[in-house]
Amino acid sequence: MKTPPPHNLQFTQIITQRPLDPLKKLNLGCGNDIHNDMINLDIRPFPGVDLVHDINYDWPFLPDRFQEIHAHHILEHAANLTFQMNQAWRILEPHGLFIITVPWFSGGWAHGDPGHRLFFDHTSFDPFSTAHDRFINHGIKGPWLKKTQDYIFEPLDANFQFLKQMGISICLGMKLTLQKP
Repeated sequence: MKTPPPHNLQFTQIITQRPLDPLKKLNLGCGNDIHNDMINLDIRPFPGVDLVHDINYDWPFLPDRFQEIHAHHILEHAANLTFQMNQAWRILEPHGLFIITVPWFSGGWAHGDPGHRLFFDHTSFDPFSTAHDRFINHGIKGPWLKKTQDYIFEPLDANFQFLKQMGISICLGMKLTLQKP
């Protein structure tokens, strides 16, 4: 792997022996979901993690490094969504994809994890897309092109009716794909 820029070295630990330079996909906040065709980055050194890094600091990659970034249930743990989106913009090559899965703000587990700092609904990523270019004045890089936006629902079982009766959303999460133009 190419050496990260010097200002990031204090926050990054490379813990793999495998070559990372050929890999063009990043598995951001991978936890135990390890993919051999990606660089696996997490804040903790789980087995299979390649880089240990806190994403609340500058991400340790050169500009235009990746074709894809996968962020599966990690952005809700971040301190600042604009910072995360701008870091993704910086390290994705043109036409690169940012594939995001986040919990739904009123879903059963959105508030059940004390590590969740951010909450998401159907408009949460609009300020970063072509839908709201006025936010460029807020330091947002972009605009991203929104390719897809889908929702993840509670399975239709006994728990489904209970959640509905309690007023808890049956929507568990949202998955979207953004593209850097």
